[in-house]
Amino acid sequence: MLHKMSEQEIRIRKISKLRMVSLYEFTGAVRNPETERKNPDGTPRGCTAITVLCDENEQITLSEMDPYFAELCDQALMIYAETKDRESVLMDASTRAVMDAGVSIGEASYTDAFYGTKGSLTPDLSYDAHLGKRFVPLAEHLVTAAEALLERKGQVTDSTTGWRGKGLLQLTTLNEARKLPVLTERTNDTDYRMIIGGYPIASENLHADITVEPERMDVAFASEKTDLAGRWEFQFMIPYMEARLSVSRGGKEICYERNRIQSVNEKEFSERERKLLPDDTNPDVCYRLPWGVIYTLSEKSETFGEIDRKHYQRTFLYPEAGYSETVSWSVIRNTESGVVLKKNNVRMIRNILGDGRCQSFFCTLSGGSNGRYRTELAGKYFIS
Repeated sequence: MLHKMSEQEIRIRKISKLRMVSLYEFTGAVRNPETERKNPDGTPRGCTAITVLCDENEQITLSEMDPYFAELCDQALMIYAETKDRESVLMDASTRAVMDAGVSIGEASYTDAFYGTKGSLTPDLSYDAHLGKRFVPLAEHLVTAAEALLERKGQVTDSTTGWRGKGLLQLTTLNEARKLPVLTERTNDTDYRMIIGGYPIASENLHADITVEPERMDVAFASEKTDLAGRWEFQFMIPYMEARLSVSRGGKEICYERNRIQSVNEKEFSERERKLLPDDTNPDVCYRLPWGVIYTLSEKSETFGEIDRKHYQRTFLYPEAGYSETVSWSVIRNTESGVVLKKNNVRMIRNILGDGRCQSFFCTLSGGSNGRYRTELAGKYFIS
């Protein structure tokens, strides 16, 4: 989706010619022990950085801890793939091995069925039309949890969804029944903002910031007057999902949970749920979140020379809304230099239409995808 860009992001997107690329690793970089990634031999992995000399000798250097690092890597890969004389781009042997491995990655197999078919620039259904159906179940779950944490006895007895991000919850207590309006807005490709009106008390709102990334989902919620704040984190891995919940009130922690949840069998999926998965998908793991969302992940590995390449495909399914979002990406690692590079390959959004057909939309990526994807699929809707 379109968004207001910073000067740095515009600068990266305008790169049109590569003169030199260097990928290297800061081996002594400090990381959070809870999220630290390790090399296959168990040693801590450092921090990858990239320096790009481009266009009229302009230089950009970023590390993976900097904003727009992924965008710079994707743009460099895209321009390198389109360069006829790749040897003219200066780089050391380690960098060239990683870059060559990046540009040779094929797309996910589920895109094959769409090439050569007619796509449309206008949708039959806007993919965010049922945003409320996707997130009202989460709002209901948050209110139910907050009632327990506040030691109250309210229950959500009804919920309805409206167009786009609107919805309504009915909270019933011993003395009354209240209507709580819910509004969810998408701020970018990965972030959403939710407001539950008139809650926890009638004169304030509960705010929630939701981040949906390839390997995790975070829900941070807070209300000012009741001084309630919490974070719900889901880390998706093979072979389990880790869920962590931390809630505080008045600056004092009142709840902490940490659970590992095992995968469910894809064979248990309903016909509607299977329909939301891309064709030819065989997930390695499938996780059901407490409010009905399903996460699937598949992984494939290959090794040649000093290069390890892992390909990932994840899908978030929202069965009630008839919506799914699939992202595929690759992680390339040079085992000799320790450099790690991520390449975004495909992002597809699928809706089930009222007549039962599926509408698949391929998103425009900032870079990294091949020219055929950008010209034949990106920005288009396909009905099947």
